Amino acid sequence: MTVAGVEKGEDGRFRSATTFTVAGKEGDVAHIEMRRGETLASEEWWSLTAKGLHVTQQKVNDQTRPYDPPLPMIAFPLRSPHKWTYRPKDKSPQIEYRMWGALPVKTPSAEMPGWIVLMRTVSGREISTIERHYAKGVGVVREVHVDAVGPELLMRVEAELLPAK
Repeated sequence: MTVAGVEKGEDGRFRSATTFTVAGKEGDVAHIEMRRGETLASEEWWSLTAKGLHVTQQKVNDQTRPYDPPLPMIAFPLRSPHKWTYRPKDKSPQIEYRMWGALPVKTPSAEMPGWIVLMRTVSGREISTIERHYAKGVGVVREVHVDAVGPELLMRVEAELLPAK
């Protein structure tokens, strides 16, 4: 198995530096590029509104997927615990959300008040979870993404914000 822009270590694990960059902005929508090393892995368009931070569309491998309604990343007003379900109009699988905070979240410089959002998608035997940690005034500082089929782990990706060099 190979992953573009990612090196495979002697332990069999893939590791890379991943960067998120605001490539452009139109109104309240920011165009985000996600790169593994120098390789463009995906693009998303994020919108920050009074209802929260949402993904309006995503592009991977020249395939663009609009989200209708926009896909939530974090919901406003911030309250804890909070749960909701995302129901896409195209009838693709629903996403169940749970959100907790304010609680201590680790950042590169210190622990600070933040929020944890857990997303869970079930489609037949396939289960996908994404756990994101947000720090006030910083943004996403940690993400753990797990995909499984039944009891079998397919993929686990961990990402965390590192100190600036």
